[in-house]
Amino acid sequence: MDGWGTGFKTDEDKEFQATFLSLGTESAKDKEAFLHRLSFMPEYTQEMFKKDERIFSDFDTAYENIKNRPFYDEGQYVIFKPIELLEEDETPDSVVFTVNTMELSAILQLNGSFRVGSAHIMAPQASACQTIGAFTFEQKDSDNPVPVLSPLDFAARAHMRRLIPDEYLNLSMP
Repeated sequence: MDGWGTGFKTDEDKEFQATFLSLGTESAKDKEAFLHRLSFMPEYTQEMFKKDERIFSDFDTAYENIKNRPFYDEGQYVIFKPIELLEEDETPDSVVFTVNTMELSAILQLNGSFRVGSAHIMAPQASACQTIGAFTFEQKDSDNPVPVLSPLDFAARAHMRRLIPDEYLNLSMP
């Protein structure tokens, strides 16, 4: 099984994702190759990729961002489950909170209460799954780990509305 970020191993993979995350087909460096790769996807997904997510203003910005994203591929899979279902001997690698603005403020206040610097949170320009995955797991290995705020991408927010209302965000921590 591939981990978070492994879809960006080759330049071709990065170009494909940069096209999708910027302006879609109109920004493709090789439109023919982009459309060919889409032809293997379900129709709905093809349309989504053709239109784009417009997370980035242009292809080059998207490409550079993707190139510098963390990579996480440890083990066969990651299990997400409610914290109350952890076994007594289990220690989670991360915790994901779904919070409203007041809860977010409280957690960030507590998180900042023992820090000297002023940067206490990360809010990456990335997909929701990468923020709760690769970016959070990257923080686990940091000397000064910070919580990761998500989802900030409009596509994820639109798709997740029935699960996470607009007035809530996720805050994940190692």
